[in-house]
Amino acid sequence: MANINPVTLEQTNEKVQQQLTSLEKKLGMIPNMMKVLAHSPAALNFYLAGSEALSKGTLSGQLREQIALVTAQASECQYCLAAHSAIGQSIGLSDETIQDARQGQATDPKTNVALEFAQKLLNTHGQLSQNDFDLLRQAGFSNGNIAEIISNVSFNLFTNLFNISTQTEIDFPKAPKLSKTIAQY
Repeated sequence: MANINPVTLEQTNEKVQQQLTSLEKKLGMIPNMMKVLAHSPAALNFYLAGSEALSKGTLSGQLREQIALVTAQASECQYCLAAHSAIGQSIGLSDETIQDARQGQATDPKTNVALEFAQKLLNTHGQLSQNDFDLLRQAGFSNGNIAEIISNVSFNLFTNLFNISTQTEIDFPKAPKLSKTIAQY
């Protein structure tokens, strides 16, 4: 059961109603996360501004979704796993690519380096070495790209913690369980 129930449009002010209606036109629905955030116009604005800013960065939409998936998996956020699996599919990520991203892996070598970095960032709570940054640079990422990778992980941690703590009701198709990996001997 949700710790904070979603608002209805009637429970919000005119500006929030416009924001939520705009999201519905763009996404075909108003995700429950947005309706829970909408209890606080400041929290909703924080999310929308951060999302908009990162979408205008240098990282591709696919890489941003893969980072969101590795972050959601590390946080065990079922809402975000469902949402980012659905969004990932809508922008062309295959089921296999989504499964790999959740495990911090990719078949593309450059993307793989970025996801391994994101996974290590999460696992070490940001305690990274110079070598971790050097590996990204060797793969072709600039300092600006690296700042965006860290920002995307951080932004997704916000949504993960928000949805886990509020127990936001999942309104996307549930993400499948991770496929079993073959043991290597």
